Amino acid sequence: HAGIGKETARELARRNARVILACRNQEKAREAAEDILKTTGRQVVCMKLDLCSFDSVKEFATQVIASEDRLDVLINNAGMMSPPKREETKDGFEVSFQTNHLGHFLLTLLLLDLLKKSRPSRIVVVGSVGQNFANLDCDNLIFGEYWFPLLNYCATKQCNMLFTVELSRRLEGTGVIVNCCHPGLVRSDLVNRSQDIQTWFMNRFIYSYFFLQSLREGSQAVVYLAVSEDVRSVSGKYFADCKECSAVPWATNRMKAKRLWEESLKMTNVKEPAPA
Repeated sequence: HAGIGKETARELARRNARVILACRNQEKAREAAEDILKTTGRQVVCMKLDLCSFDSVKEFATQVIASEDRLDVLINNAGMMSPPKREETKDGFEVSFQTNHLGHFLLTLLLLDLLKKSRPSRIVVVGSVGQNFANLDCDNLIFGEYWFPLLNYCATKQCNMLFTVELSRRLEGTGVIVNCCHPGLVRSDLVNRSQDIQTWFMNRFIYSYFFLQSLREGSQAVVYLAVSEDVRSVSGKYFADCKECSAVPWATNRMKAKRLWEESLKMTNVKEPAPA
């Protein structure tokens, strides 16, 4: 309902796409939808989705499957900074890990059959350059032994890239592609909501002064992967500034990606869709 997600929805609405805004806060989602209508003349659909609740993810997926004949693009955009103190969701997982990875993992698998039915279709995973600054420990996915909010956030974003790598491998030959992008350092609500003083200060005063892009600029990387013909046959890759880039080796390691996939299946208790 805000930030890059809202601007991405606006850009896609301008292109006459049917857009579903999947948001936890429905009041803010409706406000965003009204703003998009004013600027594009296009209505978008609002549906409730709370990635911190597996029940909510399942309910949302059921709604989409029941109401939509096809799904051309799934954009996994939601993200949060890790809180100053470790918090758990009602499902028992660290809150930023579930928001940034597990919720998207579950949602994607639940919608895979619809995406395959709609082929050629695309999945866009909104990651972060932060993936380069952590080395995910698949033996500590509860993020409980040590707590450093900024490094924890980076580890959850590394999950995005590893998920992209393994999902792409499993989708070969299905007509569904998946890519991950860093939208750039953006003046988003994610910065303002950060409660970790070090992260907030660096983003609010240092990065914002020298580097931060507008929300519209940041959304272009996402829109590019969603609609560009340039990437219609590209999958499992990392993009920044609408260009394919090399991710650090520990963010694309296939053994680690497979291990994260297997652990995520157990954590979400989801049945993996049968091969197409």
